[in-house]
Amino acid sequence: MPSQPTGFLLTWTTYGTWLHGDVRGSVRRELIGTGDPVIESDEAMLATMRRKMVQDPWPIDGPARSVIEATVAEVCRHRKWYPAALNVRTNHVHAVVCGPHAPEKMLGDLKAWCTQRLRERDLVAADRRVWTDGGSTRYLWDEDALAAAVEYVVRGQGGELPRG
Repeated sequence: MPSQPTGFLLTWTTYGTWLHGDVRGSVRRELIGTGDPVIESDEAMLATMRRKMVQDPWPIDGPARSVIEATVAEVCRHRKWYPAALNVRTNHVHAVVCGPHAPEKMLGDLKAWCTQRLRERDLVAADRRVWTDGGSTRYLWDEDALAAAVEYVVRGQGGELPRG
């Protein structure tokens, strides 16, 4: 295995749109490395997670999608990262990014800049939670893994969504 990854598949979700217990499954950070970090569908857990929410879910609409896409490109130019693929869905964002920084920094920077730009354009209020905490940072160790991640992000997410 090479000492440096070729890139990273970064995924983050919007606030309240994909909770633990959801039928799509979810991952609990503290369970990673224990064999099976996936939390299966659980109505009681889902109801508990909904009760803990302090705001309504925030889905990404067309105007927000356009701002997020432009902002990811802006951050990548500024940081000198290569954005290999991007897909902004209604409840999550997938980005394949190549660069010399840790994926956690990339994920944090992308989320922070997107939030800032969304607020500057009055698409979310200053006190609005936009993203869930954290996100997924998958290491892509070779060109095959990079190509598979790009394919998944570009073609494996469903059809085009409206922009604003």
